[in-house]
Amino acid sequence: AVENAIAVDMALGCSTNTTLHLPAIYMGNRQVLHLGTVYHVAQVRVNGHDAGICWTAPYEVDVTRLVHPGDNEIEIQVANTWRNRLVGDHFAPADAPHYAFTSFPWSKKATRKLDPSGLLGPVYLIATRGRDNP
Repeated sequence: AVENAIAVDMALGCSTNTTLHLPAIYMGNRQVLHLGTVYHVAQVRVNGHDAGICWTAPYEVDVTRLVHPGDNEIEIQVANTWRNRLVGDHFAPADAPHYAFTSFPWSKKATRKLDPSGLLGPVYLIATRGRDNP
């Protein structure tokens, strides 16, 4: 039914924004933002600056030079594969909107099962002391 088309709204470009308050006591330590589980690629921005792209585990970026005491703006943008969008369109009713096309022939055994997608986390900041500090 139509709910299938809605349920698979592709996570391409899906953003998560949050504010992280960092006490001054943490400054001077190496700061690594750990993203937890990500399907499939994540781009991280901190305070408007590019912190890096994660595409393999562990999904982590060093944000030491980008954070400051007080409030820090964190943006995580995630993109998944095209498969979920294709599944959604394949099983959507003919009168529902279709957003993707492929010449790949779907078999009669095609499944409605969707791949995991998005930022599943948990997301947290790791502060470490010692010789690893930049």
